[in-house]
Amino acid sequence: MNIRLILITCSLALSLLLAEFIVSIVSPQNLSGTWLTTSKRGYSLNRANWEARHQLGERTVSYSLNSLHQRSPEPQPEARQILVLGDSFTFGWLLRRQDSYVALLEEALNKEIPLRYQLLNAATGGWGTAQQLAYLEEFGDEISPKGVLVFFNVDDIARSYSSKLYSLSEQGALERAAPSKGKGLKHYIQQIPFYSFLLEHSHLFQLIRRAYVFRHHSTAHTKSSKGNVLPQTKTSGTPNTLLAEALFREMTHWCASRNIPLWVIATGWGFRETPNNPSTHFLHKAQAFFRERNVAFLDLESAVGDTLESKGPALYIPADGHPNEKGAALIAQASSQWLIEQVGKIDYDSRSAALPNI
Repeated sequence: MNIRLILITCSLALSLLLAEFIVSIVSPQNLSGTWLTTSKRGYSLNRANWEARHQLGERTVSYSLNSLHQRSPEPQPEARQILVLGDSFTFGWLLRRQDSYVALLEEALNKEIPLRYQLLNAATGGWGTAQQLAYLEEFGDEISPKGVLVFFNVDDIARSYSSKLYSLSEQGALERAAPSKGKGLKHYIQQIPFYSFLLEHSHLFQLIRRAYVFRHHSTAHTKSSKGNVLPQTKTSGTPNTLLAEALFREMTHWCASRNIPLWVIATGWGFRETPNNPSTHFLHKAQAFFRERNVAFLDLESAVGDTLESKGPALYIPADGHPNEKGAALIAQASSQWLIEQVGKIDYDSRSAALPNI
């Protein structure tokens, strides 16, 4: 009986090894691990104290995440922390950390300003403004930053609607969804021992996972495609901009109540190509909206958009669309002097600085 069990086990192991070899030759996969988890409120965020591999073709990078779910070293006591919020662009998707525009901006700050600054990069792939606000509310007081920097990108508002973290009442007031009662199957699968190891080392395992994800997403899209309609309210304004305004008002209030500045930078990436996008609609009135609330705002649409039109392919990661090293450097270069000026205005020895208007 024991011999038969051993033979079956060996046969199965050899079959898996053969299948692994065949897949690696015939259909090699991108061996990327997982670095996301689910927060108490039900939104995705980076794991804490985690290392992960990310591969796309010949491009392979490693992500290191700290205890606060950020792609940064641990907060340094001698440094003044600035919390950075954004999506995969700001995270530095498929880039080494030192090549991301957050790291380049941190370097520029510390060259120009005598005080030591640390940009804590909490940006997460798939985030919109709603997830950024949720993270700020959940972790902001623990981080206690000297400022909050938000990178506004082209999908931020659409993702905020679909997240269902916040909604608008008929009167236009921001309402928070109840905390998630349970975490989905994906979360529990990611907790299985060796799951991430297999993703990073097995072509066969990646192929099986891709097949499952494709089927699951196709089914989910079919079920939800009829209900993805922006809500109507009784307040003035378009549904495309109302949620964005409410989310940024709440973010402004959070910062003002703690006497810290909020800065917002629109990346300028992809807005021209999507004129009917909700984020593009908001961007048309963003300058006046933020000025009214005394929030510093920079729109990179001209500096970045013009360069994208003339040098587009040279700034993208092939077969992906995220900024490559040159694209990230473009965003950093276009915003560095502005950010240096904003950070230089902070007076740490006085509590009498003007606060944003809510």
